[in-house]
Amino acid sequence: MVVKTELGNIEKSQMPCAEPISNNSQPQLDEPARFAHLDGIRGVAALYVAAFHCYQMQLFVSPNMDPSRALLFKVFKPLCMGHYAVTVFIVLSGFCLMLPVARAGGSYVLKDGWYGYMRRRARRILPPFYVAVVLTLALFPISKYLWERLAVERGAEVQSALGGAESAVLWPKALFHLLLCNNGVPISNETLVKFSNNTPLWSVATEWQIYFLFPAILLPILARFGAWASVSACVGIGMLFSVAFDGRYRIACPWMFGVFAIGALGALISCGADPIFRSLRARVSWGLVGSISCLTFVAIGVAKLGMYRENPVITDTLLGLAIMSCLIGMSCVSADEGSRVGKWCVNVLSSRSLAIFGGLSYSLYLIHYPLIVLFQAWFLRICSSLIAVDILMLFPAMVVIVGIAYVFSIAFERPLLRKTAEKT
Repeated sequence: MVVKTELGNIEKSQMPCAEPISNNSQPQLDEPARFAHLDGIRGVAALYVAAFHCYQMQLFVSPNMDPSRALLFKVFKPLCMGHYAVTVFIVLSGFCLMLPVARAGGSYVLKDGWYGYMRRRARRILPPFYVAVVLTLALFPISKYLWERLAVERGAEVQSALGGAESAVLWPKALFHLLLCNNGVPISNETLVKFSNNTPLWSVATEWQIYFLFPAILLPILARFGAWASVSACVGIGMLFSVAFDGRYRIACPWMFGVFAIGALGALISCGADPIFRSLRARVSWGLVGSISCLTFVAIGVAKLGMYRENPVITDTLLGLAIMSCLIGMSCVSADEGSRVGKWCVNVLSSRSLAIFGGLSYSLYLIHYPLIVLFQAWFLRICSSLIAVDILMLFPAMVVIVGIAYVFSIAFERPLLRKTAEKT
């Protein structure tokens, strides 16, 4: 996944409190230098997505499900909701991008204008994404060879993670990725635009497209008609495109624009100068509302995931509201040193260890899937026991993938973050 997501990290210039507040700003909270817990949330979401794909690919790798494998997958069933980690990324993106705007005293304008905003977004998102595309192309023939050998050696016992993918169609797919149209907009043929060994990259394209809609639609409506009208309009536009044109763009999850706007609303409520935002901050127990909503969502999802999958527009929107409530609650706790309710959660998410995972979350999101495809084929070739492969994929493989993502982050992501921070 962007919607970056950004399916991972927000550049430092766009993170909460990372940029100084101008003299004309009117912050309503005693705001900390930055909201460190956002890094922890990103880190947890990225780890969850990677674990989900390990779980999912092992679940469907073979039609043989003996009692021991069935028990293992039942124990790890909470990993079955990987799509909703993308929802978390999109809400975080809307929250972080709106936060400096909300703190600018109600002017609702972007720092450095549209050009400066898009330059920062491009610098943050595109270079690591393009490197991930190159890595995906490089790993594809290796993975394809291993899966073809497995088909000869183990026959119908295992099912290829690559499906019927052919090398000949890789380069058109690469072009769609370079243009960030790999989510099915405007070409809605999923098999034509997505890499079979890195399907989660669709969400980066969706979030990239949302970046254009943020200053083009959300901010003008916000400045002219207010927060509630802007969020309603964005949710409506997203839902409209999910059903328009015979639903051909549903694979791009266009309703995520509304989810992004919900995250932006969370930033306005957290730090907005308008009296109604101050009133909402004071009168609503956002942390409690968000916690109950999220726990209920997860509990129902684990038990009735099929119901969620049948109604993705509604479920993503409801989860977006729940995550928004949590973000507002944690922001209020971070700004009020005297508050103890929910402090433990903010402290855990702000811990150094989770901050490390937050720092590599975008890199992990970009490259975990092709590595999973490769390791899965390799383990299946050297291990005859399916449950042994299940355990290898859920534990040792995850550790190695996170380590590779850390190196990827140091090499291709952090240098650009430092340069961006120096210029802002």
